[in-house]
Amino acid sequence: MRTAVICALFLLPGLTAVYAADLTGTWTLEFQRDGGSALYRAECSFKQEGDRLAGSCLSGYESIVPVRGAVDGQTVTFRFTTGIESDVATAFSGQLDAQETSVKGTWRFADQQGNAGEGTFTAQKR
Repeated sequence: MRTAVICALFLLPGLTAVYAADLTGTWTLEFQRDGGSALYRAECSFKQEGDRLAGSCLSGYESIVPVRGAVDGQTVTFRFTTGIESDVATAFSGQLDAQETSVKGTWRFADQQGNAGEGTFTAQKR
């Protein structure tokens, strides 16, 4: 019995490291710049393979934009370019909740003219 408990204590940390969240599916993304500006919404479709995240997002203002990112434990990062000439780089970084149905965090953007900003976002799995 004592040996089994000791073995379990050594094996459990390894088992949790093997498990990874799976963000594959459709997500509703809401993001807003700091200072109370307009709330932006997009529908995103993610496919996760290992720690890599890929997919696309569609908003009312843009066409479909490709998304690339990563999942590291509960930390989710992804990015896409947007704008009339795809000149605005947008990066999101947040924490996945325990139920794996919501990500909350911050986002930043920068364009080629030197304009930049940041804000907060929430993504909900549908």
